[in-house]
Formats: sequence, structure tokens, C-alpha cells
Amino acid sequence: MGLNPTIDSLKNLVGFLICITAAIWSCCDTFAVALPFDGPKTFKSDEAFLDYVQSQTFRFFWDEANPSNGLIRDRSATYSPCSVAAVGFGLSAINVGIERGWITRPEGRARTLTTLKTLYDLPQGDGRSGVAGNHGWFYHFLDMNTGLRAGRSELSTIDTTLLMMGVIDAGQFFADSTNSAEAKIRELAEKLVSRIDWSFMLQSNDNVMSMEWCPELGYGPARWIGYNEASCLYLLGLGAKTNALPPTFWERWTKGYQWTKYHDYNFVTEPSLFTHQYSQVWIDFRGIADNYMRSKGSDYFENSRQATLAQRHYASLNPMGYPNYGTNEWGFTACDGPGKTISGTSYLGYWARGAPNGFEDGTIAPTAAGSSLPFAPDICLAALRHFYDTYRTNLWTTEGFRDAYNVRANWWGSDVIGIDQGPIVLMAENYRTGSTWARMLNSPIIQRGLQRAGFTAPPPDRLKAQVLGPTEIELTWHDNSAYETGFEVELSTNRVNFSKIAAFGPDVTKAKVLVPPGAEYQFRLRTISPAGVSGYRETVGVSAQSIGTLSKAGG
Repeated sequence: MGLNPTIDSLKNLVGFLICITAAIWSCCDTFAVALPFDGPKTFKSDEAFLDYVQSQTFRFFWDEANPSNGLIRDRSATYSPCSVAAVGFGLSAINVGIERGWITRPEGRARTLTTLKTLYDLPQGDGRSGVAGNHGWFYHFLDMNTGLRAGRSELSTIDTTLLMMGVIDAGQFFADSTNSAEAKIRELAEKLVSRIDWSFMLQSNDNVMSMEWCPELGYGPARWIGYNEASCLYLLGLGAKTNALPPTFWERWTKGYQWTKYHDYNFVTEPSLFTHQYSQVWIDFRGIADNYMRSKGSDYFENSRQATLAQRHYASLNPMGYPNYGTNEWGFTACDGPGKTISGTSYLGYWARGAPNGFEDGTIAPTAAGSSLPFAPDICLAALRHFYDTYRTNLWTTEGFRDAYNVRANWWGSDVIGIDQGPIVLMAENYRTGSTWARMLNSPIIQRGLQRAGFTAPPPDRLKAQVLGPTEIELTWHDNSAYETGFEVELSTNRVNFSKIAAFGPDVTKAKVLVPPGAEYQFRLRTISPAGVSGYRETVGVSAQSIGTLSKAGG
């Protein structure tokens, strides 16, 4: 059994504490350092503001990388080593950068290929130095120039997983069968993921993954149990092509959950928001549920929406009486802090802050709201606008928001951090287009992981309706699942009550349905799988008068 999940997660994020006691980070060549940047003061729209925030934040991953090997700093400081988690976020950020036109496809392709070649070629082994990892797992921190283990950092299961999620996404994105460089990217991505030895990070037969290992002391005491950011770790292990984890690991993982109610919000207890965000950067949990979430009538996306709303509500009530908390000023997650006593009040440094039911000391991290954009876009975007408008000169840089600040302590974090900026870039894109989610759902390893964990099959999207006659409508959709056994069509004629009107077999993407005479119809589509019936992604409306025309998709 592990420790409290939040504390366990923090330990892994800052490194295996015993192993890094004697760590001495070697200075790296200067590539770029985030600088104070006032920036525009007004924007024509929220969309223009989000464009700006997302593009500036992306710059961290382009400017803080060593272009000769693709490794990315942990934070915007010249002494900082590479964080393999930041590299994972950065690989996916490159895909978004190409889609958004911030870099060209050849530029992004070359950087990605360089990164994957570096990762694959770096030596692995059980030595204390001269290696980058062991059994396919990577050390949390690597030297920015050599790519070898930095200091005495730990072999990290979660940081390697975050790296591999970016690796998988790179293989999905660079899919041009006529381009040799993109073929090499796909080959390297497959090799990197496949060589992970899942059995190496198991200490016993109780179906729980270790958090870390280091050659000096072996396995650390903490293991992954309960709700936190490691759901992607288990799904990756369950979906692995070779030496995969058995499904019992997911059941064991969920036994550590604790359900809570805070005012009107109901969710699995985990007060630090990064634990809700990291896996959902890459995995679209909308409308799918495992046994645990089905028993609660929820899914992981809704669970994180509730947690985000609860945290904002906590700040609006401001039970600790901080001078700046409010409906637009909130965001408690793992972040830097003052780390000293100021005016008689002691503040922690880096810690997994959280609320409600967590530790917080007035320190707010913009990434908490920015990385929850898909869950609650209105309140998250309002918070980002508030941070920018109110604290721009202290908090905004050439690479996006600094990590954190504390108004009561009059403290402003000095650094921009990769594991902050990655979720902001990628969750903003998931909110805007869903492109990262869509790519990752096409990955066989993700589909296998979801299926073996007992999730209902992902529901379809891009649902459209075309009126063929007074009582006949043709539906078309995009199938997102590799393991559904069929589809259910639901109809409403009053925008409120829906009922099942038809069912179709697996892999169908077009079908005709008969409807009663009427003026207006709304349709929803769910998948059927051995785990049950999924939720739905879209509601699409069509008018009976629009014979031969396509309808507009509605939310």
C-alpha cells in the first residue's frame, strides 16, 4: 500500500527524495531563458486571447530544447536538467505547433526525429552513471547535453509514461507513408514503447506499480494506488503489446479511490488539479466509464469537471481569508512556493497544493486553471484572463505564465516549468479542436488499455443527419472505437426526452432510421460493448423541412 496519493505523486514529481539528496545538477549550455514580457493589453475576443496564450506557451518547448538532441529543460533556468516528462509534453506540443502554423511540418518533423533518435540511442543499464535508463524506463532527469542520468535522480514510472504518451502521439501524428523521416519516427516510437519491461517495476504480487527505482537503494517505498495522475501509466501497461499488465491491476488501482461530496460537487477525492489533468491531456474519457465510474453514474471527464468547479467554489468562499481569492482567482496544484518564512508565516517550496480537502497556503498556479480548459472552459478562461490582466508584469513571460505566485507573501515564481506549460498547450487544443484526443484514440495501445481496464467503448463523433423524406433520416458518424459491438441511436422530438429508436452492428458509420412525423429531431449515438453502453459525444438537430441538406451539429 502506498502513502497518501497526493504526497506520493509529489515525491515522484520532485524526484525520489532519498536518491536526489546528493544530486548536483551540471550547468547546461544556454538555449533560451523565459524573459519578462508585458505583451498586448487588450484582445478582440476570448479566442484571440487564447490564441496568444497558447502560442506563447508553446515557445517553452521550442526555445528550451537543445536542438542537437531534442531534450527539453525541466524549467527555464540555465542550470536546469532535462525532464523526460517535459519531453513527452513537448513532443505533443510540436504536433499542435504544426497544426497551428507556429512551426512548419519539416521543422517539427526534424525536431521530433532528432528527439526520438536520441531517446532510443541513449544507453540503458543498471549502472549508477553513464546511462539514461534501465529496462526501457528513463530517469526523471537527464543531462541536457549528454542525455545521461543527471545527479542521482530516480528511474520514474510516471515520468517515463508521460514521455511515452508524447512518443505515441508523435507516431500517430507523423503518418505520411511516403515520407521516410515520418516512417522512421513511427518505427522509433514503436520501439521505445515496446521495449519497456513492465515486470521490472513490480515489487510483489499485489498488482501495484512502483513509483521509482534507483541503483543506489533499489525501489522506493511509494507505489501507485488510488486516484491520481497515474491512470495513463496503468492504461499504457494494460495496452502494451508485450509483457502487458493483467486487467487485475486496474481493479486494484481503483480500490484506492475515495469518493467525496463538497457542497454540490461529487467526485473522487484528489485536491491537486494536476492529478486530474495529466492523463487527460492524451486520453479522451468523455462518455466512457470503468466499473467504478459506472457505479457512480459518472466518468473521469465529469469527475475532473466536478473537481475543477469545486476548487473554484472553494476559492470563492475563501475560508482562509486570503486577500485575493475569488471566482476568477483560484488554482491549486503542484507548484513552487516561497519556501521560507515571511512576516512570521511559513510557506512551503515545491508542493502538491490542492483544495478542497488539501494543503494550500495562498499560492496559486495559473496552470491549474489553464490545464482544466476542456472541463470548465468558461471559468478557466476567465481565470486566465484575470491572471493576465491583473498580474501580467509579474507573471507573464516570453514563454507564457510563470509557475506560481502568492499575493500575501508578495512572492512571484521565477521560473516557467515544462510540466505546467505542456498541459496548458495541449488541453487548450483539446478544448478547441480535440486533435490530440482524436489521434491518441486511434492508437492501438490506448484502445487495448481501455478495453482491458473494462471501459465502455468510446462513443462516435462527427455525427451528421440528412433528411431523406418525411419520416426517413440518414445518419453518418465517425467510429472512435476498436472494440465496440454495436451502436444505439436515440431520438428526441422535444430537446429534452430521448429514447432508443434503433441499433446497429459494429463498425457501421452510416445508417438510415425511421422517425415519426414531426417538425424537428435531435439525435444522439452511443456505443455498445461488453462493458455496457457508453455515454454520447454530441447532440445533432435537424429540421424535417431540410430535405437533402446536412444539419448543424449541436452540443
